[in-house]
Amino acid sequence: MRTKATKITSKQLKFAELVAQGIDPKVAYVDCGYKGVKNAGKNAHNLMINRFVIAEIDKIQAKSTDSTIASLIDCKAKLTEIMNDKDTGRLTVIKAIDSLAKLSSWEVQKIALNVNKATSDMSDEELLSFINE
Repeated sequence: MRTKATKITSKQLKFAELVAQGIDPKVAYVDCGYKGVKNAGKNAHNLMINRFVIAEIDKIQAKSTDSTIASLIDCKAKLTEIMNDKDTGRLTVIKAIDSLAKLSSWEVQKIALNVNKATSDMSDEELLSFINE
């Protein structure tokens, strides 16, 4: 009598990793070294409904999401630190604000500088006027 598998095979693990990275399941199936390219779509579907494969995909994606969130939080903290540092040049502060705005999905009207202009020689009022042009 054959018992049901309770573990994930190395090929299934590789398949789960590829699918978690956004690879099409049919392509992932072939890339894992499975035989039967002709039935790759059907066989990939069967893997996609395998509860162990599903659990592995979910685990990989959750780990990836946690890592991305931590990186985003670290990045925002560093940009905020740069932005608030009194010794940081104005152009660097503006770039930090722009980057922070993009990471935070803030709507920014326009923060674009032509670095060929000597912004360091401008007064704060001139710089603000230049940015708002």
